Amino acid sequence: MAKEKFIAVRLDIFHFKAAKHHHLVVHDRDLRSWALEENKKMVHSIPNFKVTSLGLWKWKRSNKIVSRKVTKRVICGSGASQVLNTDQISFKKEIHSGRTLEFRGTKTVESIVQYMHVTANSYTF
Repeated sequence: MAKEKFIAVRLDIFHFKAAKHHHLVVHDRDLRSWALEENKKMVHSIPNFKVTSLGLWKWKRSNKIVSRKVTKRVICGSGASQVLNTDQISFKKEIHSGRTLEFRGTKTVESIVQYMHVTANSYTF
């Protein structure tokens, strides 16, 4: 059973690495949900399993994961002909956190957005 828990914890780091590979924003709540999913998948799942703040902090510390400011936003799958100039008015349709979890020492923190123009606030009347 201990080996199975270790495998579940390792799978969580794979979830995290996959999310970061795709430039997704990751927060503590994502880590919690992944841990709960892995517990449900285990043959001998732990009843009433909870992810405590202390347990999450220890896991992040052991895997050298810290909160970092997003330094670059990336548009995925859009060519230059699909990007519109919306200088006149732009309302925030996508709410993006300015921070994400990342491995310690990472210099450039990228996050993916659907549309770059909806991440800015500019109003012209």
